[in-house]
Amino acid sequence: MVVFVVGAEQAGKTLLCLKLSTSDRDEYPSPKTTKTQSTVGVNHFNVDFNVLRARHQSRKNQSQTEPRVVVKELGGQLCQNWLAYFGPDIRDLIFVIDVSDLSVIARIGVHLLECLNHFGALKESTRVLIVYSKIDLVTKDLNVHLRRVRNILRLTYLFAWYQTIDFQEVTYSAYEDQGLPYIKNWLRLLD
Repeated sequence: MVVFVVGAEQAGKTLLCLKLSTSDRDEYPSPKTTKTQSTVGVNHFNVDFNVLRARHQSRKNQSQTEPRVVVKELGGQLCQNWLAYFGPDIRDLIFVIDVSDLSVIARIGVHLLECLNHFGALKESTRVLIVYSKIDLVTKDLNVHLRRVRNILRLTYLFAWYQTIDFQEVTYSAYEDQGLPYIKNWLRLLD
């Protein structure tokens, strides 16, 4: 199973993918100590949900274990070309939105609409998870701020328009790992 992760530059996609591919909470990379660079191209991450098996098998056997989900992060610099990476068999997308910077919301909304048009044209059931990242950097009331972001993106209308797409939303903080269990569960349900 392949899932694409897209979003604007510096939206937090790489750190999210690193955390998703790490099975043990104690090993999660921290935004304070992990320095990521803008992704130019595609990063691949393997997510294996059978944590107990991975912990207790020998290294030799671990290398033979196939990951259940491959997460492909497309760099924000590639936003003009994201659709070229989506094949007809791709049915799941994680769209990461940095809600701490309202100045990029409208621009990223154009790319969100392009992705939704692609998935909507497939006429088959697809899933899109919208991840509101960097919520810990929002200095105002978070609920009011998220309503503003949703209004700028016209998400209520988009959700009603694209009826073949199963939309879900989650707020995510890399500092506190808030929302990470929800995202992992969303991926787990792909199986």
